[in-house]
Amino acid sequence: MPPLTNTERSRLFRARQKMRTVDNVTALTRAAIAIGIGKLDKQTYPSDYIKRTWNDHLADMVLRAATTPATLAGNAALARRRVFGNASPAQRWC
Repeated sequence: MPPLTNTERSRLFRARQKMRTVDNVTALTRAAIAIGIGKLDKQTYPSDYIKRTWNDHLADMVLRAATTPATLAGNAALARRRVFGNASPAQRWC
């Protein structure tokens, strides 16, 4: 098999990148669907639904990566900071 030219290599690279993007969007969509199904049917866990319906490892990883947003009450590092709305840039973080 002759070596690939630069044009062929870049075409293959772009095709692989496009497939990765499609896979990531598919996994995110499947995780969102599984969460919705889990909220509608309290006896169905989203991770079980993903395994049973699609057997998609990436969607399961996206599902497990979900966390709740940080709040000032639940984050001691953020709670120690004071934010001044009208202060100069040098005084904003004390």
